[in-house]
Amino acid sequence: MESKLSPAFKSNHNIPIIFAADNNYVAYLSVALLSLIENTTGDYFYDILIFNKDITVMNKEKLQTIGESKNNISIRFID
Repeated sequence: MESKLSPAFKSNHNIPIIFAADNNYVAYLSVALLSLIENTTGDYFYDILIFNKDITVMNKEKLQTIGESKNNISIRFID
């Protein structure tokens, strides 16, 4: 089955960033996300997609809070 994944932002300045992880790598993923977000610029929109398997709801919520301080960051989870 094919499905189309649309960009999170309606802009020509989107930067898609893809990660893959499971619950065992949440700590490492959070460090990577923090570093990435601290080094972003306001000129672009960052569409962060996390292909995941078995990341708990609590850990997903924690990861999403990392990008909440900036309105040009989107963190989405793809099972």
